[in-house]
Amino acid sequence: MYAGVIALLVAIGSSAALVWQRLTGHSLPGCGAGSPCSRLGESAYSRIPLPEALGGEFPTSMLGLAFFVALLLGCLRGGGGRAFTWLVRIGAMASVVFIIGAVREQLFCQYCLAAHAGNLVFWGLVEVHGRKPRAGGTPLIATVSAFLAGCVLLGVLDAQARQQAVAGQESQLEESIATIVQPAPKTASQPVVSAEAGTPSAPLPPPITGRWRMGPEVAPIRIVMFIGYQCQDCRLLDAQAIRLAESRDDVSLSIRHFPMHPDCNEAIARAMHGNACWAARAAETAGWIGGADGFFRMHKALFARRGRFESTDDLRAAVRAAQLDEQAFMQTFQDRALREEFDALIRDDAAEAVALGLHFTPMIFLNGVELKGWAAPQALNRAVAALAATSPPAAGPENDRPPRALGRYIADWADSARVEVGPDDHAPRLGPDDAPIRITIWGDYRDATTVEADRIVRAAVQQRGDVRYTWRHFPLDQTCNPQAPVQRHESCGLHTQLALLAAGDPDAFWTEHALTLAGQRTAEDLRAINQAAGRDGDAGEVLSPDASAWTALQATAKAANRLHRKGLPTIVLNGRIVPRWKIGGEPVLGEIIAAAGDE
Repeated sequence: MYAGVIALLVAIGSSAALVWQRLTGHSLPGCGAGSPCSRLGESAYSRIPLPEALGGEFPTSMLGLAFFVALLLGCLRGGGGRAFTWLVRIGAMASVVFIIGAVREQLFCQYCLAAHAGNLVFWGLVEVHGRKPRAGGTPLIATVSAFLAGCVLLGVLDAQARQQAVAGQESQLEESIATIVQPAPKTASQPVVSAEAGTPSAPLPPPITGRWRMGPEVAPIRIVMFIGYQCQDCRLLDAQAIRLAESRDDVSLSIRHFPMHPDCNEAIARAMHGNACWAARAAETAGWIGGADGFFRMHKALFARRGRFESTDDLRAAVRAAQLDEQAFMQTFQDRALREEFDALIRDDAAEAVALGLHFTPMIFLNGVELKGWAAPQALNRAVAALAATSPPAAGPENDRPPRALGRYIADWADSARVEVGPDDHAPRLGPDDAPIRITIWGDYRDATTVEADRIVRAAVQQRGDVRYTWRHFPLDQTCNPQAPVQRHESCGLHTQLALLAAGDPDAFWTEHALTLAGQRTAEDLRAINQAAGRDGDAGEVLSPDASAWTALQATAKAANRLHRKGLPTIVLNGRIVPRWKIGGEPVLGEIIAAAGDE
């Protein structure tokens, strides 16, 4: 049954790739940030719920890998017979359910589909060419034993990987708690006047609170959460927050929205959570007709169903679960004018979140201080306990004024771990050799965000005089760059010709570099420039005097992948990655560079 073995090997290889991605944190080609593969990995289809004592979940990719390997071993041991066939059928049914769910959610991961397709082909071959097991063969026992052993082994590896991730979260949580429990600085409602300068200082950021609150308005501990109802992490953190607000009289909890859908959140380019806007509108509708009590009833009902709706009947079921007046709710929910009002409130919440530097949900504040490391076990409960131990005075939100996004982005860069960029003799450099500010960008010549970042950095080199800029190639073209997470551009020709130019004429490189980023050069133009100077090459072969240019281009792409960055451009400033440099679509990279100059 050689065809069946080949089908299983396809399934095993695809599943193993997904397991490798989970264990290492590296991104597979086509599985970059925001890709269907990435979004499927964040969905409920990517994990099997388990009791907390067993880790809380088991990755579907690991379950599939253990199952496919077990089937292969069973097959090689003489797979056949009724019991083995039914085991194969059960696996096939699971694959069909997974594929239907992925298609329904429009989440197409090529690795997942390949794994399940291999499984279904194997099932078909078993049905058509089923045979009795060989004498002495024990395929069912071998298959089940291998499956259980594989699950245990992969579970141990997953637990170790998660422990490493938790260790990082624990470090962030400890630092965050230390900041939260510090006495809050006294603030005033008006800008402070400097006695030395005689001019007002920068205006204070606005206080943070929410429309819907559980608990007293004036409380020693004030929790504000930005959430989306289809966000798994939000659901887990919300469970802690609700228990705290319901069990303690010194805690208030406010909820604000950040749905991952462009219909009601302008900060989201494409829909990541299909029913996100419906769910947020449902919560606002419940608040409209039932006040804070109505809001939190629907809030709980929405998280109980993970914010998902397939039809209006599903929405009505959620309304009944929240014990709200169904007729009044549906009338309000379907009112066009009120819907526009609710959407405006939701968009305002999302805009405020962006202004605070939110880039994923949940985002949590305790007494105006962001809680980082919230993925650590019982993080919110522990932070509240530590804060309560300091006996903070009861207060309203007037002094809860977290820094805005720019300050947060600068802090995120300053606090990030240092990375090893690695040497690259072919990397073009611009600016003084002894400049204290050193910037490296990995980018693609046809990537609009790379173009924007490069423009800002080259302007800083010219205007400041203390910046050294290094450009490194990372074409989002898997033809020449297997490290690329997605196939987005046909840019190998551009990168090859500019790599040749940099190796042969570094001074001319930056002129052509700027023209190429501006869209004024094609690969043919650059090839002609290189040929005129006695250099030649294409995406598959380099015929220049310095034949290592092409090898260096691929080496620098591998260096970017080692930094675990999943999008472009990758920017390293003074040895630390710049995680984010746009607020609401507006670049603040120049301000972060200026902050680096003040270090």
